[in-house]
Amino acid sequence: MLYLVTGLPGASKTLNTIKMLSEEGGFKNRPISYFNIKDLALPWSELTRDEAIKWYELPENSVVVLDECQDLFPPRKVGAEVPESVEKLSVHRHRGFDIILITQHPMLLDNAVRRLVGTHYHFVRQYGMKRVKRYLWQKCENDPEDYHAKKDAEKNTVKLDKKYFDVYKSAEVHTHKPKISKKLVYTLTALFFVVSGILWFVSGFSDRKKSDIEETPGVFDKAGILVENSSGIQKQSLPIDPVQYANLYEPRIEGLEYTAPIYDPLTKPKSFPKPSCVLNVKRDICSCYSQQATKLDVPKNMCKNIVENGWFDFTKEDSEPSRSREPFSNRVASLEFKEQNFQRIPNINERREK
Repeated sequence: MLYLVTGLPGASKTLNTIKMLSEEGGFKNRPISYFNIKDLALPWSELTRDEAIKWYELPENSVVVLDECQDLFPPRKVGAEVPESVEKLSVHRHRGFDIILITQHPMLLDNAVRRLVGTHYHFVRQYGMKRVKRYLWQKCENDPEDYHAKKDAEKNTVKLDKKYFDVYKSAEVHTHKPKISKKLVYTLTALFFVVSGILWFVSGFSDRKKSDIEETPGVFDKAGILVENSSGIQKQSLPIDPVQYANLYEPRIEGLEYTAPIYDPLTKPKSFPKPSCVLNVKRDICSCYSQQATKLDVPKNMCKNIVENGWFDFTKEDSEPSRSREPFSNRVASLEFKEQNFQRIPNINERREK
């Protein structure tokens, strides 16, 4: 397999490559050779430049790591002769080679090399944080910063593993301190005042409604969640440290921005999905949808059961019976009159006797 690892300086390209080779089972018990990794403290074989260019002369089943590989496979002019080091890449799997190429950008490489890439990792590290975003494609993505390319990639967040900091020398990854840009500071400050204003308004309204309830302060827990106090009232308690505050905007679920801890006070549920299911008897397909027309992940047997027997909504209040269905005895009883409520009129015989 030909791997490509890209990213700007300090994006943890080399660190995550070393971690992958050290921890993934497919690379264990295999000879590993490397080029251009400074002061590597692992039992791997270091290559000179000439040996790295002739990587194909290494033993079979070798793992080859070529850092700053643009020096070995630079772009060629149209019509130029294909170097043997590039030509041999097309048959590298015949001898069981796994080759990891590390560079800052794919376009720094020979076009023929890019066409042979089977797995492309791209790392993005913002503001010197201890977490990086990793994008994965099953081919070389010529522009990994493109919006549509990122949208099509498999994405996740990777924490920098400190135990590999001392394995090699890297001036960028180890010494970069978290630094917030001025633009982000202004944006976060503005959002801080907006969120604070909303929380102040909600808190003031709650105080007026619940003035008889004693308040105890709310706090953010370790995950950055605004926690309710014993009285059920939330109070704002945001971290002062800029890095901790920036982490509040990091989504818990990749791609769903509203899952960031900062939005917790604003995303309390107002409803829940109520299934409406449809069964296609001929095709034996049963599907369920919510009241917002979003598809629900419901097992087929449960879906069929809902179609056949219905679904009990335990949150819906029972409707009161109409007067027309009221028991007859109750209606008769309601027409009974008490004698003391009316004046008695004497009959004719009683009048004559008088």
